[in-house]
Amino acid sequence: MTTNHFATVSTPSAPQMASFPQATKVADLIYTSGQVGINVGTSEREETFRDEVHRAIDHLEAVLEAGGSALSAVVKTTCYLSSMDLYPEFDALYRERFAAPMPGRSTVQCGLARNFRFEIEAIARVIRE
Repeated sequence: MTTNHFATVSTPSAPQMASFPQATKVADLIYTSGQVGINVGTSEREETFRDEVHRAIDHLEAVLEAGGSALSAVVKTTCYLSSMDLYPEFDALYRERFAAPMPGRSTVQCGLARNFRFEIEAIARVIRE
């Protein structure tokens, strides 16, 4: 019988949520929770969309690193936009942070909590313990 063991991943460099972990590590994969562009110190959303996207990806990167991974080991992202009108700018910003070969990606429009305009979650390979 196989038992699935998993561990939660946490870092003070990204927002902490009371009801779910920043990520869960299972075997050689990390599944992150959604990361948003919030200033951890003030709990305020970044003012510009550009800063919001970069801050969210900074948080994603911090969570991945805490779990033994990196942006370069991401195999899939799911990105949430408050409006598809933001897609062209988002896509250009995303390409600044992820290098070829690009991970698989889904991008959807939805209502986001607290007037966020962007959220990102990822699945990544563990590359170091």
